[in-house]
Amino acid sequence: MAETEKKILLVDDSDAETYLITSLIEQAEGLQLVWRATNGDAALMYLEGQGTFQNRDKFPLPDVMLLDLNMPQRNGFEVLERLKTFAARPKVVILTSCDDPAAEQRAMDLGADAFKVKPYEVLQYAAFIDWLRNWLHEHDSRPPLSGRLKSLIGI
Repeated sequence: MAETEKKILLVDDSDAETYLITSLIEQAEGLQLVWRATNGDAALMYLEGQGTFQNRDKFPLPDVMLLDLNMPQRNGFEVLERLKTFAARPKVVILTSCDDPAAEQRAMDLGADAFKVKPYEVLQYAAFIDWLRNWLHEHDSRPPLSGRLKSLIGI
């Protein structure tokens, strides 16, 4: 049986890093980049299916979002806060240059599923993509329920 491709939404304002990540995802078996957002507002528009993104054949919901923390307009923390209101959401892997335990704890408290510091070398990015494939395989299940939905159904 062929492995189902995991759809990825990449949210990062750095063109150089997203070029590298995009290239590695395109070469990785089992991964598909569905879109790249340069800020949190654009990511939320995509996830909510607003405007152009209403066509889910062309803009499918991702299985995972790679989310930077430091971006213009709406940062990663603000995106995580907004995701709490979603009935269902993709898994969220924070991929940031912020190597701060307090930021990691805050992101995890806001609902991030994993936290990774951006590598400094190209080979480390390739290792990150390998980690992502394995992590997605290990965590292959339905998207987590938001806190709001959990409270509505009493779990």
